[in-house]
Amino acid sequence: LVGYTLTPEALLDMRGERQQHIVLLRGSDGIATTLQSDGSALPIEDRTATPTLSQSIDWSSQSTTIQKINIDGVPYFSRTIALPQIADAQFQAVVLTPLTELQTSQAQMWLLVGSCGTVGAFAMVLIALVISRVITKRITRLTDATQDLARGALSVRLPVSGNDEVATLATGFNNMAEQL
Repeated sequence: LVGYTLTPEALLDMRGERQQHIVLLRGSDGIATTLQSDGSALPIEDRTATPTLSQSIDWSSQSTTIQKINIDGVPYFSRTIALPQIADAQFQAVVLTPLTELQTSQAQMWLLVGSCGTVGAFAMVLIALVISRVITKRITRLTDATQDLARGALSVRLPVSGNDEVATLATGFNNMAEQL
């Protein structure tokens, strides 16, 4: 009765528009599936097609934990669900989720992470160059003023800007030049 009621068409109706596939088993024998024999999806429009189960899978070895399997070269996550409420508890449903979309999303995520990392690294290098150029320019100005003072130009003064170590040195230099 179950084999006649749960047909591939009924499984397609249960699956709806989701990308998952369903394989209905009695023991290790397939009763109905939404897969074609090549591991691809049974077209929803083709309600008259009768799919055949792949012979490359040992359905009796399926466990209730999620595992990765290949059906005719197509990778899936599979999860077996026991159906003890139907007849004699030999019935199981295997839900297959294709990994192709997951792998595509994963590749896109790594591309995005890599792009963001590259842009971030480039921005950090650019910011470091700008900061080092600003600091180097201020220290070069202080060095030039010190050399001018050593040559006897006692009227040399440095503009004090900021509240950092270079500003403290500029203030000290201006105080020294005042005392000289």
